[in-house]
Amino acid sequence: MAKILVVDDDTELCGLIAFMLQQAGHTVKTAYDGEEAMAAVSAYKPDAVVLDIVLPVKDGLWVVDQLSKNKKFCKTPVVLMTSSVSKPKNLSLMKNVISFLIKPFKTEDIVPKIQSALKKKK
Repeated sequence: MAKILVVDDDTELCGLIAFMLQQAGHTVKTAYDGEEAMAAVSAYKPDAVVLDIVLPVKDGLWVVDQLSKNKKFCKTPVVLMTSSVSKPKNLSLMKNVISFLIKPFKTEDIVPKIQSALKKKK
């Protein structure tokens, strides 16, 4: 199926999301901060990214900005995770953000959100 990058500094949540996506047939890599995420994007070339907004070193919005500026990755769909119910103010500039997962979310919501993001990439 697809290659997915999961980025969250909560290693347990990252592992849970990775497990759910692997069970759905996807190949998954994980990263735990923004800089590690960008290194993983360059090396792994994911089909989609599940990305927490609040990360150490560089935050998720920085990652989205870096993706949008890169011709190779500007169309990579991103599902943003956040514990805030309000969306970022500069969301209109983030064309590759397809969807949001509001924490805490139901585990059964993960795979459909990613499947939907992957369909929008095509």
